[in-house]
Amino acid sequence: MRQALGSQYAPVFYPGVTQLGQAQVVAVSPGEETQVDLIMRHIKTAQISGHLIGPDGEPATDAYLYLQEVPAANFGGVIGVGTDAKGEFKLNGVAPGSYVLHAMQNSSLDNTNYHASQKIEVGSDNVDSIVLALGRGVTFAGRVEVAGPGTMPLERIFINLSSHDDESANAWTQIKKDGTFVIRDVPDGSFAFLINGLEEGWYVKSVRLGAEDILTNGLEVEKGESAGTIQVIVSNDAAQLDGLVTQDDKPLIGARVRVAPDPETPFNHLRLRSGSTDQGGRFSFLGIAPGHYRIIARASTSDGEKPAASDPETVTLSGRDHKTIPLKVVPTQAP
Repeated sequence: MRQALGSQYAPVFYPGVTQLGQAQVVAVSPGEETQVDLIMRHIKTAQISGHLIGPDGEPATDAYLYLQEVPAANFGGVIGVGTDAKGEFKLNGVAPGSYVLHAMQNSSLDNTNYHASQKIEVGSDNVDSIVLALGRGVTFAGRVEVAGPGTMPLERIFINLSSHDDESANAWTQIKKDGTFVIRDVPDGSFAFLINGLEEGWYVKSVRLGAEDILTNGLEVEKGESAGTIQVIVSNDAAQLDGLVTQDDKPLIGARVRVAPDPETPFNHLRLRSGSTDQGGRFSFLGIAPGHYRIIARASTSDGEKPAASDPETVTLSGRDHKTIPLKVVPTQAP
């Protein structure tokens, strides 16, 4: 929308607010038409300019820069530009707000990615004289170890570092047979640790970098610094959680059940589980890591209304636990 109407227009969200966090959902049922009126307003935009220095200390003449809104929007155009022959750049038509300016360059000689980023607050005045220096991302070494009885082929496991700040700034690697791994070119930022390839019944027990709990707090990469080795422990003493979802004392078919770690953070998605109830209103989750969880069930709906939900329940699971918990969906009250 911003590209089509011109960058001199401020973004607007339903029902006429300027902040994404204040926006409301528009409910539309199948075959239904809904009218939404939005008023676009002209604003004074700013220019962001500066120059980019390459990893060799010379002006970076073949790099790309782009702005990311904070918090990141899930739609809209990206304001981006390449550097000129002097390594200089200009980004025009930037609306007031909080941003992260990202720069990237790929070397065709050694297929190395170089990164740089800087937080920027934009008001009514231009932001100039920005200097960014490209650097190679951080390389992390690590090891996956098996706790308790049982073995599994570690070479089938893939590790992914998913950026909390920039969806395009991810890094991944495959584990070797001896459990060691190396993740290269990780840019600055906050990352969630994800893992794929574990066999059924196995889970990630812990991920640590020194004393830091990466599963809870994420991996913080700042100014190209790395400290220590990432230690990953997997185990097969997982727990099982079953349950029955009812509404009006009857089994609720197709209800969505969400099992979230408590407390839930942007970085512990490995602990998050979700699924639907079967024809008997039952659900079952295998391979759950021991810990504290918050469970809620929601009735499926197709009429655009807010779905009925159960009161949240909490449960603590130990290794090899098998617990059953009932969830009662309460119909939404008419306004």
